[in-house]
This record gives sequence, structure tokens and C-alpha cells, in this order.
Amino acid sequence: MHFTEAKTILTPQNGLNIYRGGPNIRCIFSPLRNTSSHVDDFEDVEVKENADSLLAVALRKKRNKTMIIMGTLADPYVPEEEKLELTRKCLFEIKRYDFGVSIRTKSSLILRDIDIISEINEKTKSVITIPFPTTDSAISGRIDPDMSPISERIKLLEEFSLRKVPVIVAIDPVVPYINDSEEGIRSILNIAAGFGAFAIEYGDLKFTLSPGSREYFYDVIDERFPEVRDRFFDKYKESMNIKTEEIVSNNRKYIIQEINEFCEKRDIIADQSMIVDYRRKYENKQSGEQLFFDF
Repeated sequence: MHFTEAKTILTPQNGLNIYRGGPNIRCIFSPLRNTSSHVDDFEDVEVKENADSLLAVALRKKRNKTMIIMGTLADPYVPEEEKLELTRKCLFEIKRYDFGVSIRTKSSLILRDIDIISEINEKTKSVITIPFPTTDSAISGRIDPDMSPISERIKLLEEFSLRKVPVIVAIDPVVPYINDSEEGIRSILNIAAGFGAFAIEYGDLKFTLSPGSREYFYDVIDERFPEVRDRFFDKYKESMNIKTEEIVSNNRKYIIQEINEFCEKRDIIADQSMIVDYRRKYENKQSGEQLFFDF
């Protein structure tokens, strides 16, 4: 771990990334491994030690209230956060200036901050996104060794739902022959519905491998999933020499149909564009709804 004095803290799209590197890159697919991300030491966590003070300045200067988006590039709840509490300090600034927050995390450490997240949601809006690539503990550990156990992620879903904080269950990543079975997808949907999920996110059920993430992906297939290695390599052997390629499930059409039908029956949002818009939509519950895209 090393500390750095950042000069800016928010991206043009109001993204807030306090940490960089570390356990975020051990997932079978991690954009941080792309050579274009310029991360040299994947085990070293970069910490923006002045994140909270920079955020306070940035929020004071904003003319319009917006949603602050956390977790797009780096998980805000890396293990180091337990002691540093920089994410928690930033949440206090978000609450202080009446902004909303959207957080994507695979860590149960977020439960520590359920108090401040709930308080933000009472005034404006908080949205939590929890990845559920599978409900199989053994497979989950091989897809992403740093993801909290399934039981803990279910606890997150339940606790935030009880606090009326909307939770989006993200079925991501979906990898052919590993977690794209009909039974597996149905299991995720049943848990999501049973514990109060607000929406199901699945994107387009494909991801793009680029130089860096591509080599790592195939190493993981070879090392962690030897039982499907031959099937996987047979399917993609024609594209293995291409620098950039898309990984798409053979069951993509069925999965999308299954999710949409399931969610429609249970009044769960499954429209992917609607979910994207919802994360960005700022609400002031004390003075009526507002919608600003300040970027």
C-alpha cells in the first residue's frame, strides 16, 4: 500500500475512486488489468489520502446536486478501508452537502456504513449494487477470490432492503461453461427476489478482453477451471490470437428472457437502460424530485 496526494477527486461523470489496485484485480475479468490502465504493481493499493478534503471542496463548488458514483473502477471497500475509513469520511461529505450516492461493492465491509448510507437515502438517494455472479460458494471463490461469501452478500441485500435502500443485484461476470447455466441464473434470481432486490443488472451478458486482461483471463481458465478448459479453448481457439475479443455465453438469449420474465412477475426492474438512468438520477426527498446531470 502507498499513499498519494491527489489533485482532483471526481471524474467528469462524478465518479469517485479513492483506491486503486489491490484485490480488485484478482477477479477472472478485471478492466484494471488492461495495459491501458497503467497499473504496474497489481498487489499494491494506491490510496488517495486527501480524498475526503478534496471531495468537500469539489461538492461545495458544484452548482447542481448530483449522484456521486463509487465503485466503477475500484471497490471503495478494499481491506485497507477498515482502518483508514476514507470511504466513510467521503460519505459524510456527501451527506453534508446533500448529494446522492451510488455504490458498487463486493465487500460486506459496507455494512459498517449502513447508518450514514441510510441517512443519505432519507434526504436524497443511495443505491447499492452487489455482484452475484453465482450462488455456488466454490465457483464464486474461483471467479473472484476477494468477493465476500454468498451468505454475507445475502446479508447485505437483506439489511439494506430492510432500511429501504434500493439494492441492485448484478449478475456479473457471466462466463461460458462456468456460471451461465439455467439452474445457476435461476438461483440468483430467487435469492434476489426473496431478499428484496430492487433491480437485476446483467448488462449485455458479455465482456471484452483487451491486452493485459485477456492474458490473465486465459491463465485463470487454465489454473482455476481445468474442468472446462478444453471446452472453453475449443470454442475460442479461432480468436485466441486476436488482441481484443468478446466473451459471450451460448445461453445469452435464454438468460435475458428468463431474467425479464422472472422480474416482470415479481415487479423487479430489469430494464438495463432504466437501471443506468436510475443510478444517475438525483432526488431531493425534502423538496421534491430533481434531475441533474452535472458533467
